[in-house]
Amino acid sequence: MRTEGKELAGRRGRYGFWIWLLTVCAAVRGLFWIVVGPVFNPVDEAQHLGFVVSLATGHGIPNVHDPLPREVLELAKRSPTLAFRSEPVVPEQPDDPRWGVFARQYEAMQGPAYYALMVPAYWLGRPFGTLGSLYAVRLASLLLVLA
Repeated sequence: MRTEGKELAGRRGRYGFWIWLLTVCAAVRGLFWIVVGPVFNPVDEAQHLGFVVSLATGHGIPNVHDPLPREVLELAKRSPTLAFRSEPVVPEQPDDPRWGVFARQYEAMQGPAYYALMVPAYWLGRPFGTLGSLYAVRLASLLLVLA
C-alpha cells in the first residue's frame, strides 16, 4: 500500500513538472504575442474589444448592427496597420460607408460570459487610455487561457 502511494506521488511529481514547463512556455509565448502583435491586426480584435467596452461603460450587450464605440474607432484610425489611418473617415461618423463592416459590432452574436470576465481588465487599463485597456484585455485573455 505504501509503495503504491510513493509510486503515485512520483508520477504526479513528474507530470507536474511537465505541466508547469508547458504552462511557462505558453505564458512566454502569449506575452510575446501580446507585446508584438499589432493593434487590431487579428481580424476581429476591434469588435471583441468593442463588446467589452459596451459592457464596461454600461451600454449592455451590443447588437450586431450597433456601431463600435467611438474610442475603439479612434484607436483603429490611429493604428498603423489598418487602412483607415489614411482614409478620410472619422470616428464621429461610424455610419460612413468607407468604414464598411469594420465599424459594426458583429461579434455581438457571441455569448457575453467571456466579455464580462474581461470588463475588470478593461477598467484596470483604462487610466492608460484605450490602448492600455486593449493590452490589459489581451493580458487577461492570456491569464484566462492559462488558468
